[in-house]
Amino acid sequence: SLSTPPALYIFGLSIVMAVVALLLACVSMTTIWREGLKGMNYAVTGIIISLMVLAGPLWYLPRLFTQPRINDVATDTLSPPQFQVLSVVRPSDARPASYPGRKFAELQQRAFPELAPMHVERSGLETFKLVRDAAERLGWEILSEIQPAEGEPGRIEAVARTPIMGFRDDVAIRISPGKVESRVDVRSASRYGQHDFGTNAKRITALFSEVKSELEKGERTALEMELARRAKEERERKRKEEEKMRIAKAKAEAEEREKLRRLREEELKRQEAQLRALSAEEQRTQFLLQQGLQPGLLPVPGAAPNEPKRKVRRRDGRWSLPADKFFQRFGE
Repeated sequence: SLSTPPALYIFGLSIVMAVVALLLACVSMTTIWREGLKGMNYAVTGIIISLMVLAGPLWYLPRLFTQPRINDVATDTLSPPQFQVLSVVRPSDARPASYPGRKFAELQQRAFPELAPMHVERSGLETFKLVRDAAERLGWEILSEIQPAEGEPGRIEAVARTPIMGFRDDVAIRISPGKVESRVDVRSASRYGQHDFGTNAKRITALFSEVKSELEKGERTALEMELARRAKEERERKRKEEEKMRIAKAKAEAEEREKLRRLREEELKRQEAQLRALSAEEQRTQFLLQQGLQPGLLPVPGAAPNEPKRKVRRRDGRWSLPADKFFQRFGE
């Protein structure tokens, strides 16, 4: 609940006190060592505590000399996104909400040349949702959001906090839809202080990285869905081919069975005809034998008419009728 200016004063005072304590502990330890006095453990404890307090500032100390003295960073320095809602909620003792101008732009270009607008191959509304979700995942507090409309860009205004001290920084995002892709511009500014130690530039980079990660995830998901669809189509194609092969095989087997059935029927008919012919011959022979005739001595029906007629002696000694008259009377 402590506001930023008092927190900065307290933080600066703690650094000064830690430096003084470190110097006093070093002097005390030297004196104790030379004169052989007691209290070395207290001096060492003071040094350790002082170094723990100074660890954070010492971590940021190199950036004080390597990073430019700016606290407002934007991907579009010519026309940066403006703070509308944030300019109202900003404390009265905070820095002005307007962009500082060309001086900051030149320093930013030299220090962070990679900062540039992000182009997303999505519609304006899809890009707006991607950016908003990315800001929420980063833990930003969204104060205002306006979806892009026809000819009008979308806007998101949020408050982000630094990880250690929890300082509140303002972020404005502009989503400009196009025919093929959408453009995302971001502006991040600190409310207090003259040096952000590169925090605002890192914040913009983190947002873009989160959006890219979500895009890659969506592309992977789309690729997985496409691969799954193709696999399903391949399985369906194989199933249809197997079904066609099964139907063709069943049809071929049915045709083969029909062919075999016809062949068996023809064979049965042929055998029946042979049996009928054989049965007729056997019946004729048996009839002749019953009549006391010898079938081998009978003339064949249809023989030449001038063939001499023969009588056949029966078993009882009597002569039979001529064969032609016999067949004329009794038939086959």
